[in-house]
Amino acid sequence: MTPAQDTCLLTSSASWLNKTFLDTALSAGYSTSALNITKYEVKPAVGKGDNYTSDLYRVKVHTANGHVFHWIIKRQLSQGGEFGIVLRKSTAFLRETHMYSTTAVKLASILQDALPGS
Repeated sequence: MTPAQDTCLLTSSASWLNKTFLDTALSAGYSTSALNITKYEVKPAVGKGDNYTSDLYRVKVHTANGHVFHWIIKRQLSQGGEFGIVLRKSTAFLRETHMYSTTAVKLASILQDALPGS
């Protein structure tokens, strides 16, 4: 079997988002090392400047056993200067993370109940 190629479509600013990172996340999230990545794609999840406290990446991971995982990966901005200081001292990143992981999931469930199949 051919190992997965690094197919990141982003600049070097996201070089950390590679096969090694995804292997670790997949193994930790699913408590197994049996899910071997055969292919993955990384793209920006939103347009430049459309996010507030983080960079969002849309990731599609294919495994050897045919599973396909779709993830949104969120990383806090690493700004320097005054904005970086204010950002690190605020709770905006944590509140934004909570919104994506809890509120958005509940909203999706409500919409699915109201409009099945949409």
